[in-house]
Amino acid sequence: MKTPSEIASFAISICFLASFIAIAIYITVSVFRGTAGYNHAKANSKLSSLYELLKNESKSALMFNAVFIVRRMVLAVLLVTQKNSKGIQIFGMIIATLVTIAYLIKVKPFESSLVNGLEIFNEVIIIICLYHMLFFTEALTSDSAMIY
Repeated sequence: MKTPSEIASFAISICFLASFIAIAIYITVSVFRGTAGYNHAKANSKLSSLYELLKNESKSALMFNAVFIVRRMVLAVLLVTQKNSKGIQIFGMIIATLVTIAYLIKVKPFESSLVNGLEIFNEVIIIICLYHMLFFTEALTSDSAMIY
């Protein structure tokens, strides 16, 4: 039997997950309808701050915020559903980070090459940290796979 606090926390987490999914869908729909993007004539628009540094002419560049939200949802779902499996959590994050690096290299979503380079650098540092976590947790159980 679940306690009332467990039921309440489950309901709240489902609400947060649904709201993140709704935000990602809203951003995607607004981009593909052509209503998103920073337009100087509509500088006071609700969505203009989301797209200030992004390239306006590329719909795939305008999807940066949706990609960011989906990546965070993947992390949250992995952390909640795979509590006892650190290996699955780490491998899932490695895959999500590699997909994000590929997206950043292919699309180059920001107008400034400096910002694009900084985002790629950040993701590379994250992947290095994830590889270190992989080797310093119980994710690898084989003695030959352990370095230390």
